Amino acid sequence: MSKPKQKQDKEDDFNKFVSSAIRAPRAGAYEHLLSQFLASAVVVTDPLKRVKIVCEAALMIPESQRNLDISYEKIEVLNIVANALLNKTTMKLPDGSAYVSIPWGFKLVEENFQKFVKPWDKHNLTYYPVLLKKQAEIEWDYRGIPTVKKIFYDPYWRWFFEASGCLTVAGYNNLKNSFAAWAIPQVQLYLAELTRVVSPGLYGQILGLYTRRGKQSYAQKVKEAGEMPKQDESGMGPRI
Repeated sequence: MSKPKQKQDKEDDFNKFVSSAIRAPRAGAYEHLLSQFLASAVVVTDPLKRVKIVCEAALMIPESQRNLDISYEKIEVLNIVANALLNKTTMKLPDGSAYVSIPWGFKLVEENFQKFVKPWDKHNLTYYPVLLKKQAEIEWDYRGIPTVKKIFYDPYWRWFFEASGCLTVAGYNNLKNSFAAWAIPQVQLYLAELTRVVSPGLYGQILGLYTRRGKQSYAQKVKEAGEMPKQDESGMGPRI
C-alpha cells in the first residue's frame, strides 16, 4: 500500500538528510560533519529519528577515541530498534483495515528478544490475531471466514515477534512510544557527551543555522552547513 504523500515526503526528507550529511563535508571535515549530526538531533521532532541520528553520530567516533561515557552495546540496541520501527511496512486487510509489520533486522530468537526488546516492552500490543500463523489456532468455515479459536502466548517472545508483524496502527504507535520513552533519556545523555567532541563555535554556528531556518528541509540545511567556512582550531572563527 502506498503511503500518504505528506508522510512519504517527510520520510524522504529525512533520508535525504542522512545521505546529504554523509556526502556534504569532504575529507578533513570530520568535526564539521559530526556537528551537523548533533545539531540535527537537537531540532528533529520525531523521537525515532533523534535516536537514529545520535546513534549515527556516536558510531562516527573512531574506536580508538571512544573514551566518552557512551555504551556502544546500548548504541547497537538503540540503533537497530529505531531503524526497524522507522522502516515499518503498512499493508491492508481485505476489509480495508491497515496493519503494520516491523522488520526487526535480527534473528527472531529468545536471546535477541532479551537484548533488543525486553528492556522497553510494556506488554501493550494490539494486533490482528487472525493473521497469526504459528501462535494461534485458526478455524475457517466453508465461506472462507476465519475464527481465532486459541492464541498461544507461550513462549512470550515468540508470540511478540509474530504479533509485531500484524499490529494495528494503534498497536504500532504504542510500541513506538514505549521504545521512545525508554530510549530518549539515554539518547539525550549521549548527545550531551558527543557535544564535547566538537568545538563550541562550530557547533553553535550550525545549530543556529538549523534553528533559524525551520522551513527548510534537512537536506537544504545540511547543504548550507557543508558550505560554511571551516573553523580554526580554537573554534572562534573561520579558517582563512
